[in-house]
Amino acid sequence: MDIIEIFKDFHKHPELSYQEFRTTQKIKEILQKEGVEILSLNLETGLVAIIRGKNIPEGSVKKTFAFRCDIDGLPVKEETDLEYKSLEEGKMHACGHDVHISTGLKVAVLLNQKKAELSADYLVIFQPGEESSNGALKIVETGILKDVEAVVALHVNPELEAGVLGIKENAITSSVDKFKMTVTGVGAHGAKPENSVDPILAASHFVSNVQSIISRNVSPLSNAVVSVTHFESGHTWNIIPEKAFLEGTIRTSDNETRKLIEERFKSFVQGNDVSFGTKTELDFIKSNPATNNDSGLCQKARQVAESQNLKSVVTPLSMVGEDFAYFQEITKGIIIWVGSGIGPNLHNPKFIADYNVLNFIPEYFVELLLSL
Repeated sequence: MDIIEIFKDFHKHPELSYQEFRTTQKIKEILQKEGVEILSLNLETGLVAIIRGKNIPEGSVKKTFAFRCDIDGLPVKEETDLEYKSLEEGKMHACGHDVHISTGLKVAVLLNQKKAELSADYLVIFQPGEESSNGALKIVETGILKDVEAVVALHVNPELEAGVLGIKENAITSSVDKFKMTVTGVGAHGAKPENSVDPILAASHFVSNVQSIISRNVSPLSNAVVSVTHFESGHTWNIIPEKAFLEGTIRTSDNETRKLIEERFKSFVQGNDVSFGTKTELDFIKSNPATNNDSGLCQKARQVAESQNLKSVVTPLSMVGEDFAYFQEITKGIIIWVGSGIGPNLHNPKFIADYNVLNFIPEYFVELLLSL
């Protein structure tokens, strides 16, 4: 199995969340060719392979461990000069999921080659729709995680040298919440503002004031972000409009801070309406929680890295989201950053992953899984 050529093929053919039909079929074909069993699950895209250990001591209870990789690409137009650049217009593996898929395939094959020696079962999960922040729930809904002792995942990181491992206890990525707001006032001629209830003025005050949640409500020892990323109102120069639209995101690293910000955010919306006489429709959308890496698994991960002569570092919390957190709500788990070479960041059209990590990183994860 030429894992580099497999990686390049996936890179050439990225597919968006829940549209990973070719990707799923290609994964299936490779696994079947290598004699790896695939579970029959009600998944439209993505799949789960199982390696059943054959060396179970008599009278013992067989355990199950899992390795997860995500498979979807992004709606990004690639701007690299790679000979294997994306052939799909406006789509790109700009988040390194092609590395993740390739790693998962090699992990599955290596484990399958050892199955006569294995005293546990191992699931290799090829998860759809991570970029939508909900794909992990598709896997959770199958029920396959209920008997899993621990689950391991990776994510490439262009802030680390190729092959360096980022291992951090507790939260390594943040929770993700979204908000959409429509602020309704009363429109009027721009020359007669006294006849209006100006939604632009009200919404502008909200954008400024809501930042005090971070500066005056959240402990400086906590990690939190409130970002308004879209503000739209009006359509001409001399009319005060009736409505303004805002949307954005909130990121936190722990549930207490997450709950506090949601409560304060909603109270700011209510207070802003009282102050300006507007009426606001708020859609507050809760997505994935923060990751929560198990400390025991982190210790194991460092020990295995040392045994394999791989460098590991403690990375700071990232405020990006990762739906692997849903797995960690069911069983203990760890997600590890894998350095892909210093370069343009994730989701950047110029992002390039150093595929040479595929020559040794899958073996690291196999050893980690076998050590659990």
